[in-house]
Amino acid sequence: MWSSPSVSDADLEHVSRETLLSLSPAPETLLAYEELLRSQAGTRGLMGPREFDKLWSRHLLNCAIPALEPELVPQGAVVMDVGSGAGLPGLVWGMLRPDLSLILVDSQKRRADFLDEANRELDLTDRVQVVRERVEDLPADVDADVITARALGPLTRIVPWFAPRLRPGGRIVTLKGRSLPEELAAADGLLTRFGLEDARAEELGRGLPVTATVFVANRRKSP
Repeated sequence: MWSSPSVSDADLEHVSRETLLSLSPAPETLLAYEELLRSQAGTRGLMGPREFDKLWSRHLLNCAIPALEPELVPQGAVVMDVGSGAGLPGLVWGMLRPDLSLILVDSQKRRADFLDEANRELDLTDRVQVVRERVEDLPADVDADVITARALGPLTRIVPWFAPRLRPGGRIVTLKGRSLPEELAAADGLLTRFGLEDARAEELGRGLPVTATVFVANRRKSP
């Protein structure tokens, strides 16, 4: 994450907010989502109280950055966000990318209920579907061009969940933290077994107030 001794957390939050609003095709929708998070996500147990001081920098802009990379998230893709929680990153991607169709997957009722309500409130129901289910229990015909997630677990856990849901030539693009190099090393053989290639860590968002670390891997187009 970009930082400077002369820039306070409040300054970073303000710059992140203004940056994301300037990049959004519908900034008023992002502001409505912010209000939903601030008014409901805490009381419904979706976000901790300390998270709201850095809502734009740590959450909204950080989640948005991969969607701003069209070479990673292709035009018109079907995207599955697993463990979507409060809609991070899935709802953010839906607001920033009107070309995408999204499937937000979460097994917990309170999260799925919030996602359903937010989806209707933000008027995204024509492109966004909420599914209350564990990803491993989804019907066999539910798949996607891109699968994303945030803070869902190590690669050794999520790769077996995600790879079978990827269409041939599809891609995993998940937001990760500092442990990603170690996770990549631990999952090396697993990636090959599940037909994934070109697995890598990428740092996105250079030049923006914050950056995002993502794990990227492609599913082979043919067995």
